[in-house]
Amino acid sequence: MRKILFILVVAGVFMACGTKYDYIDTGVCEEEFRGNMYEYLQSNHYDWDSIVKIIDRAGLREMFEKEDFTFLGPTNITIRKWFVWDKVGGVGNTDKEYVVHGYQSIQRVPVEICRKIVLSHVIEGIVSRDDIARVTYNEEGKIDGGGDVFTTRWGNRMWLWTIQEPYMHIPEMGPVIVNMASVDNDGQKIKEIGMATIGVRPTNGMVHSLPYSYNLGEMYRDKYWAIVNH
Repeated sequence: MRKILFILVVAGVFMACGTKYDYIDTGVCEEEFRGNMYEYLQSNHYDWDSIVKIIDRAGLREMFEKEDFTFLGPTNITIRKWFVWDKVGGVGNTDKEYVVHGYQSIQRVPVEICRKIVLSHVIEGIVSRDDIARVTYNEEGKIDGGGDVFTTRWGNRMWLWTIQEPYMHIPEMGPVIVNMASVDNDGQKIKEIGMATIGVRPTNGMVHSLPYSYNLGEMYRDKYWAIVNH
């Protein structure tokens, strides 16, 4: 009798893991956070301490506590690179184009620039992974469109798209990946940036974490984007 019960329990576990037509969904669900967006950022010191300080200096804390929007979050590593690389002249030709500012700490950065940093990463509405259109390919298998272009509250533009990876060598059966690039007003790509997470959902919005490789300023062509009245 015990053997029969064990077999039934095991069978039930396997049935619970599957969905209709015996297809197992290998995608990852968005994580929920029981608190507002500002509280979420405060809860993860490793990644978000620096952007919280920039939000506070910009006077935008209340926006993160009460308003609904999607935040494309630059992490501590991104912001630390912005200061360290400025002091040593950058790392590589590409990085030198994006770190020109001369500030010694977040408290030295003008409020206007702090607002620009934050609002350049804010898009209207709650945009989850499943809301973003799939990329399209040409006959050569190269990306030629698709996805969605969003204008941030600062006015710069971001192109987001999704790709579904293969699973067990079966095309478009694996996890759905979100990717991102900055584009100019003509729709030309400035920089492919990527995305580190598929999203965390606080009570009042959505946070997509940008990768550690992201550099502040990669949404602009102007290397002096962080200088006031240059």
